[in-house]
Amino acid sequence: MGNGYFDLLFGYEWEKVETPSGKIVWHAIDQKEEDMAPDAEDPSVRVPTMMTTADMSMREDPIYREI
Repeated sequence: MGNGYFDLLFGYEWEKVETPSGKIVWHAIDQKEEDMAPDAEDPSVRVPTMMTTADMSMREDPIYREI
């Protein structure tokens, strides 16, 4: 297993998006297709990777960079 999570987290800029249910998630800006996730219903389709605000804290809060 590699560092795919961290490669995605730190390899892109992210934008805040509100879901239809009103929840906040983050999508990568200009994400490459090979970095997109497989669709839950049709794995041959690629969909944008989603991160949570907790994921973004790993990227933005300097205390986590020490870990």
